[in-house]
Amino acid sequence: MQNRLTIKNHADESAAKNNETTVFDLLRLFVGRKRLIGAVTLAVMMLTAVAVIFIPNRYRSVATILPSDTSKKVSALQSLADLTGMPSTETGPSQLYPTILSSQAIQSTVLEKRFGFSHDGKQFDLTLAEYFGLDNPDLLRGKLAAISRISADKKTGVVTLSVETTMPELSQAVAGQYLAQLEDFNRHQRRSQARENADYLDRQMAQTKTELETAEDELQVFRQYNSDWPVSNDAGLVKELSRLQRAVEVKTQTYLYLSREYESAQLEAQKDIPIVSILDQPSLPTVKSGPYRSIIVLLAGGVALLGTLFFLALSAALSGRLPGPHQPSWNDLRRETVQAFPRVTRLAGRLRREKSQPALVDD
Repeated sequence: MQNRLTIKNHADESAAKNNETTVFDLLRLFVGRKRLIGAVTLAVMMLTAVAVIFIPNRYRSVATILPSDTSKKVSALQSLADLTGMPSTETGPSQLYPTILSSQAIQSTVLEKRFGFSHDGKQFDLTLAEYFGLDNPDLLRGKLAAISRISADKKTGVVTLSVETTMPELSQAVAGQYLAQLEDFNRHQRRSQARENADYLDRQMAQTKTELETAEDELQVFRQYNSDWPVSNDAGLVKELSRLQRAVEVKTQTYLYLSREYESAQLEAQKDIPIVSILDQPSLPTVKSGPYRSIIVLLAGGVALLGTLFFLALSAALSGRLPGPHQPSWNDLRRETVQAFPRVTRLAGRLRREKSQPALVDD
């Protein structure tokens, strides 16, 4: 009894091994259909090559910005943070450059700008909305973000800006406009504590000047109506004169003090303005940055080759021409497919028979 079981197990193992699909089975299948594989791969590569010919060349203009010097306060806080092992919460001016350049305000200004340039011997004067052929602001900002690359090196702080379009001079002009808007934002829109202090002192100076002029007018009127005040012994007159003179003196001292503080605050505000230090101005590209047509064609050929091999292996497994341990499952799936789609199955069978008839006649 034990010998029979042993013989049966060996027979089952031999049958399973005979039903296993090996690499050699797949290779024989692929070699037998090498013409089909080659034809499909070559056709896809040729179609891809024709398609990429119509893709216009792209040109990338690149500019680099050096990091701005931080203030003494930021440096002191950074040093203290390094000594205590705590992360510093202060942000250097240039660390905000990528965020500023990517903001909607900068993008909207760049999109509204008209660019005059030449390309292929023709003069152009257009906006990016006309270049993209769009009117929707959100779509335009998305298109502008797609052709722009803004990055900052974490170690050196150098900011790299690049713009890629189908026209070299347009790429350079758009990159230059980015830098111009960054400079304008730093000088006129960016607010600092020193700038806020200077604006406050300016308002206080204007108010104190008005009060000083009022006090001076009151003193002048009093002297005009009391022309004998130098020799007068009237205690009330002397008291009122002293009050008016004291008011003028106090307002004068206050105005002089605010003037000095305002000048100092203006100097501090100028120091707080980060200067955009451009290392490399936007370049005029002379060599295309894309598309890489040969790589695209090779990738398309590789995808077509793998897809054809997968289709042949799956088709052979479903049709029963490829042995394997799951062949009964494949047969059940094929039978259920025939039952689920009878019309399609009959049509496919009729096409196969019509295709095989000429070969039989020739034989």
